[in-house]
Amino acid sequence: MQGHTTQYLLYFQIKLQRFKQVIKQRPLKLSMNYWQSAMRTIKDADVVLFVLDARMPELSRNKDLEEKLDLSDKKYFLVFNKIDLISEESLKKIKEKNRGAFFVSVHQKGNLSDLRRSLQILAKKEGVKLEVGVVGYPNVGKSAIINALLR
Repeated sequence: MQGHTTQYLLYFQIKLQRFKQVIKQRPLKLSMNYWQSAMRTIKDADVVLFVLDARMPELSRNKDLEEKLDLSDKKYFLVFNKIDLISEESLKKIKEKNRGAFFVSVHQKGNLSDLRRSLQILAKKEGVKLEVGVVGYPNVGKSAIINALLR
């Protein structure tokens, strides 16, 4: 098992380095599509889920997008996905820095229940069926969270 962990960590470090290079090499192309989609989602939603990858919380966090969400006066939740892929110690640090956020893994049953319950409470409070928007960088697990919430 140790060999698999080492291989995974090496693979992850390589992927992380490539991700950083892509962002540096093609910021405009990524930025244009990302911003158009993100801003449309924010505009159309009643509440927004801002999905981050727990394995790389700071890299997957877009401060500009967070600022846009703050300025929009829309209710939004930070959702750290893929918590099953990090150590308990790392998770504890992320939780300390991000009080009030949700920490989920779509592969662990029941761990989306707090997020689902919060959305239901908000819908009941608003008295309408909520339009929930989901934003975040590619590959942070947006689709997986949507599919898990719909089950």
